[in-house]
Amino acid sequence: MNDTLKIFQAHLKKSVFLESIKKIKSSKSKTKLFGDDVRQLTASEIRLLQKQSNLADDWKNIWVASHFSADHIYNCQFFGKNVLGVFSGEARSTLLPIGLYNTTFINSEIGSECVVHYGGIISHYVIGDCVVIVQSQELSATKNCTFGIGQQIRVGNETGGRALSLFPEMGVDDAFQIATQRGDHEFLKGFDDFITAYQKSCTVNFGVVESGAVIRNCGKITNTFIGKNAILDGAAWVDNSVLLSSKKSPVKISHGAMVHNSAVQWGAQVTTQAIVENSVLTEFSSVAHHGKVAHSVIGPNTEIAKGEVTSCLVGPFVGFHHQALLIAALWPHGKGNVGYGANVGSNHTSKVPDQEIHIGEGVFFGLGTNIKFPSNFLEAPYSIIATGVDTLPQKVLFPFSLINKPSKIHEDIDSQANEIYPAWVLSDNYYMIRRCENKFRNRNQATHSKIIYQVFRPEIIDMMIAARCRLDNIKKEQSIYTEKEIPGMGKNVMTKRSRRAGIETYTFFIQYYALCGLMELLESLVKKKEDLTEILYKKKSGNLLWEHQRRVLEEEGLAIYSVEDNLTRLLEMQERIAQKVLLSKGKDDGRGRKIIDDYIKVNILANDDNLVQQVFEETDDLKKRIEKLKNAIQE
Repeated sequence: MNDTLKIFQAHLKKSVFLESIKKIKSSKSKTKLFGDDVRQLTASEIRLLQKQSNLADDWKNIWVASHFSADHIYNCQFFGKNVLGVFSGEARSTLLPIGLYNTTFINSEIGSECVVHYGGIISHYVIGDCVVIVQSQELSATKNCTFGIGQQIRVGNETGGRALSLFPEMGVDDAFQIATQRGDHEFLKGFDDFITAYQKSCTVNFGVVESGAVIRNCGKITNTFIGKNAILDGAAWVDNSVLLSSKKSPVKISHGAMVHNSAVQWGAQVTTQAIVENSVLTEFSSVAHHGKVAHSVIGPNTEIAKGEVTSCLVGPFVGFHHQALLIAALWPHGKGNVGYGANVGSNHTSKVPDQEIHIGEGVFFGLGTNIKFPSNFLEAPYSIIATGVDTLPQKVLFPFSLINKPSKIHEDIDSQANEIYPAWVLSDNYYMIRRCENKFRNRNQATHSKIIYQVFRPEIIDMMIAARCRLDNIKKEQSIYTEKEIPGMGKNVMTKRSRRAGIETYTFFIQYYALCGLMELLESLVKKKEDLTEILYKKKSGNLLWEHQRRVLEEEGLAIYSVEDNLTRLLEMQERIAQKVLLSKGKDDGRGRKIIDDYIKVNILANDDNLVQQVFEETDDLKKRIEKLKNAIQE
């Protein structure tokens, strides 16, 4: 069985959602909440309830927990079979007393110590202990409710070529596997079987609100599973959805938001009139300020605000805070940015909306960019599309690049072609890379998803090596290059100067990556008090990361140097990097001081910047570590 299918099957066994449904669904007792530990109302309790303006179509159909008291139920109506817990009447944090007031109940079960005031109509719902429902319109479920499981999510190609079937625990990696393995019919059949089994396991004739949830000032909530401690405050409409929630990581739906046919995972939020439909919001993602998300999977810690995301698979830590458009994008590793006015969405060729874009990790779409489809930047991670740039359909294979308007008009070159600067982000904007790593590490709240913070890792280094090879492998040197001379440039031009700079910069950071691995290996050997006299460059190990770094060391010709020489080389590189970070931030300061009169009074200058200082501190620390290693080697 495919490893991904094994992961899916594990969801059937480990799903907190399915476990909750199973407990309620499989009960053969008189009630779902209290089992057989219930009784019917006594005659005196019925009289008290009637005195307190309560009505029932049949009082015999009301079952209550053994220690039930009717003292705190007023102005309610009961139709069909209803089950009631124990209500003490004590004031909760809402300042409202525990009990049931001014609400209509239809075939529902209400746990103990709930606060229900003006709860509208509550129909066919099982509500756990200590739930708060105040000033809301409707909470209802229909027969054969599946909570949106199996709903189609059309990511990428809007015509459905990469459609996913929704299940609540779906992650970005899961979605990417399903969306991109369209030729593996055995895999797709296995996934369909998984969805069928999942749907069968969760199909019930009632909705669920788990303990500690709060539903306040809401409109219609229908066919929805509301997890523990979820907060629905002013939600306009929540339908056919699963809200995976916990006490530590509550889901929040508030301030006029609408959620339909979707799954919202732990800690995620939909607020301020945002709309989410046929989508999965993974943990601690958010949609706010009129943002619209449809037929999409949104990764952990990604924030969508004000703009529109349709038919997308968006990875973690994507910043989308302004009016912008993202359509038909597969962006599995996320960590990038969509600037104000960016139009990443020309998936319609006037025939059908069947075009799409594949985006690499950390790609930055600047203000007012227009990205024409189809496009592929998967192997151009951490590249920047500069402000106001229009890109033609293309595939770019150069990581850390800048794509900007051409610096000059070139004869016999398409006038719509832009100019590409390979490795520019590393050479001229390294501050951005370090800031990204810090941001991902410090802001991550996800616990169910694995977030990789390091930018320089084997798969990205391999992209850099391949890019450098393409730059180096030219038939003849010339002043200007296009895709014909250097494959992977896309619909762009490249100058001789940029080609040479790209080769130099890629080489520098490829070697830096490998030398960092060498130093870490040496430190681990010293810690274990192992022999350092062996030739480490030839000795194989079970450490996959070091094996990749060791191979790079050999291929880059660094294995001919002594360990001490390579450590000295690493320190020199780190000192250059510290200067790169300082200069990168200092450029902004220089420009700002020339233009804004009081710039230095309202901005932190490069020398005082926390990140800049951190890099210089790391450089000082590296110097001490290397001195210590050299001493250990000489002993």
